[in-house]
Amino acid sequence: MAIDLGINQDYFANPPVQVTGLDEMGVGVPADVRNGNLTKLTYAINIYQPQYLKELLGSDLYDAFEAGLQENPVPAKWTALSDKLRDDTTKISPIANYIFFNALRDWRHVYSGIGASDNKADNSNPVSVTPLQVNAWNVGVPLSVAIAEWLIANSETYEVDDICYPTALEWDASEIFEYKNRFDI
Repeated sequence: MAIDLGINQDYFANPPVQVTGLDEMGVGVPADVRNGNLTKLTYAINIYQPQYLKELLGSDLYDAFEAGLQENPVPAKWTALSDKLRDDTTKISPIANYIFFNALRDWRHVYSGIGASDNKADNSNPVSVTPLQVNAWNVGVPLSVAIAEWLIANSETYEVDDICYPTALEWDASEIFEYKNRFDI
């Protein structure tokens, strides 16, 4: 069973991770389009949230976190970690940034029986989503670093001494701690 941290469409309502056409009112978006967007987003959450958490926590801590969230009551250390991973008030989480970055990459093309193509609509000019992706990713980097530093500060509680987190000497331990640029340089 995957970890459910409550990351949902509400986390994608505002920039830099805004997915348009998800709001309840629709604001001119037909219900079938809104439902299709929500279905795609839910799928992306289910795929990319575990990837992010495994990248951040490592397999052992991820498995312990997943097991701890199944306990009743949930131990305080797992509730504290869950709270660090997302803010239910502001709806900000580095998980949402990671999901948004990867989902935009996935949604960039339309696939058919004859191959893949870029999305295009009549009377429109296609634009690159890369700046949106890079911005969302880069906003998520310091959030991820803050969580890693918090885990290091609480390493006795979470037994993270054997997990490779970025330090002053080693900032390339994981891609989620590295800034991106749109030129991939």
